[in-house]
Amino acid sequence: MQLAVDDFGTGYSSLKFLTRVHVDEVKIDRSFVARMVDSPDVATILKATVDLAGDLGIRVVAEGVETAEQKTTLVWLGCQSAQGHYFYPPLPAEKITSVLINLGRATGDVMTPWRQGATA
Repeated sequence: MQLAVDDFGTGYSSLKFLTRVHVDEVKIDRSFVARMVDSPDVATILKATVDLAGDLGIRVVAEGVETAEQKTTLVWLGCQSAQGHYFYPPLPAEKITSVLINLGRATGDVMTPWRQGATA
């Protein structure tokens, strides 16, 4: 079993939580992603979060990516995983399987492990 912390940086998703529970993934809240391009302070917070997670062996996913500029900024900050409308719009359940199969074929069925040393 793997544990992901959703909306990291807001509400109960705090740094203190990372010291109490073994976490595999943090999902950076979309409110940070939306503001990072225009706010150096928010970008600095995201960079620190990505670096901290990397030092702890925790995967980081940025939520709510809607523009190429946001994607480029996240890559520059070192964030290797993201989700949002920029990549794919929400889909009805009956279309998800075929989309995932086609994406897998397009990438050579490469799967990225969640943690160092883990298998896909």
